[in-house]
Amino acid sequence: VTARRQGRRMGTSALEYPALVRIFATRLQYDYVNPWQSRSHASSTGSGVIIDNGRVLTAAHVISDATYVEVQRVQSPSREVARVEATCHDCDLALLAVPALRSLEDGAVAALGELPQLRDRVAVVGYP
Repeated sequence: VTARRQGRRMGTSALEYPALVRIFATRLQYDYVNPWQSRSHASSTGSGVIIDNGRVLTAAHVISDATYVEVQRVQSPSREVARVEATCHDCDLALLAVPALRSLEDGAVAALGELPQLRDRVAVVGYP
């Protein structure tokens, strides 16, 4: 919304959003019929955004039942270990703590702006 209001074209490449991160979650699926047995591990990916040095906001369904979570920045080949700080399934939001992102030198923290109005044009970026 901010880009449109300033007359700039909204970007479509993930590289234009340095606060965007890919999240890798490993989960252990529970067997509710046979609780003494565990199913195999499954992995999934999702998107998040760096909102503060060392904190990433993502959807709760991305990290639901996760036993191990990693975060990878767009321009980095390495993954950093993350810890789930808070989860709210009612609003589908989760907050991750990533100690390796505490000292960002490139200012890759998302600036939270005003809420868009109905029918405003917005850009949605992420990893499928």
